[in-house]
Amino acid sequence: MRKLAQLTMAAGASVVLVLGLTGSASASAWTSTPYADAGFMSYGDDIWVDHHASGGNSIVWWSTDYGRTGSCSSSGGEKWCYYDMRETGTITIQLCSYPPSYPQGWCDVEQVSSIGNDEG
Repeated sequence: MRKLAQLTMAAGASVVLVLGLTGSASASAWTSTPYADAGFMSYGDDIWVDHHASGGNSIVWWSTDYGRTGSCSSSGGEKWCYYDMRETGTITIQLCSYPPSYPQGWCDVEQVSSIGNDEG
C-alpha cells in the first residue's frame, strides 16, 4: 500500500512537471476558420497554420506594431514559419482560408498578442 501511494505521488508530480513545461510553449494567439487553425507562439517567434480542408489553402497574415509584415501558408497539413521578432511590442495575426467549395475565402477576426515571452 505504501509503494502504491509513493508511485501515485511520483506520477502526479511528473504530470505537474510536464504540464508546467508545456504551458510555456502554448500559443500566445490562436485563431481558426472552419477549414484551418493557426497561431503565434511568443516563445520561439513561431507562426503556424494547419489547413485541414481538402484542397485550397490557408494563410496567416501577420504584422507587428513596429512595421514588419508577412504570411505563412499551407495547402495541406501543418506548417511552421520561423521569424526572429523583437522581444517587445505586439503582433497581429489573421487567418484566411480558401477551400475549393468557398473560393471567396473565409477570414477570422484579427488576434493581437505580445511578442515577448513574458512568462519567463
